[in-house]
Amino acid sequence: MFVLAYVATHPGATAQQTAGALEISENVVARCLSRLTDDGLVAVSEEASDAGLRSYRLAE
Repeated sequence: MFVLAYVATHPGATAQQTAGALEISENVVARCLSRLTDDGLVAVSEEASDAGLRSYRLAE
């Protein structure tokens, strides 16, 4: 829930930025983002070829 709220207020945030801001493990954030993306709630930036550089935003 916190990850979704962070992405909603910080579009374009990376998993690393989100983890740092929320003070939780990057692995936990990555799992949450994966689930949120699978559920269609969050979208991944199209231009990110490297997983570490992917940015996230709310899905339209």
